[in-house]
Amino acid sequence: MKKLSKTLIIISLSIISQNSFAERSGMFAGVDLIKSNSTIESEWRYKEDQVFDNLLKTRTSRSAKLSGMGIGGNVSYSYNYKNFFIAPGLDIQFLNNKDKFERVNGLIKQEFSIRSRTAIKADLGYEIANRLAIFIPAGINIINYQANTSYGDLNNNVKGSATSPFVGAGFSLKLIDDIYLNGEYNYTTIDYKKPIFTHKITGKDITLEGKAHINTMKAGISWNFQI
Repeated sequence: MKKLSKTLIIISLSIISQNSFAERSGMFAGVDLIKSNSTIESEWRYKEDQVFDNLLKTRTSRSAKLSGMGIGGNVSYSYNYKNFFIAPGLDIQFLNNKDKFERVNGLIKQEFSIRSRTAIKADLGYEIANRLAIFIPAGINIINYQANTSYGDLNNNVKGSATSPFVGAGFSLKLIDDIYLNGEYNYTTIDYKKPIFTHKITGKDITLEGKAHINTMKAGISWNFQI
């Protein structure tokens, strides 16, 4: 009985040890270079007066493609079982996508930027080779944006955020012990709506409304810490 118990303990410890030190398991922390592009659609609205609302839409309706370079950081913890793994984690990225336009001889001005992205996610993946893994990242992200607007002598600077789901694809390549090269693509869409001016007579809001389709691509290095 004692021999059987000792054998079971040894086998259990062996299994735990193998799982604990699987190819992709434990704590990961990394830095990333970010390439992002966004397609935005925006307009100013004043829904209290149909005539003025239509005039504003005509003068401020905007479609544009933005792009930028940025940096980011990430942390995750990977659980590995027979080459499959799940890695919940957090990403913080600075995107720097900017757009600017003027209308009606400078009477209307707008600068709009998608500033940063924070993602709470889980990577679902599989190790297809000794050092190479592929995965699908999915989760919820918070997109932070900013708008500087001018209408005649009225000026305003507003900041906002929008929450949306995202999905993507990625790979991880082990370079040397505990150091990995990672690449990842993510896609998300947000809707935004922010008051930018107050009508002097009615006291009602003129709002900036729009939609953004955001693509982010990152390449970076991560370090694996066995805890």
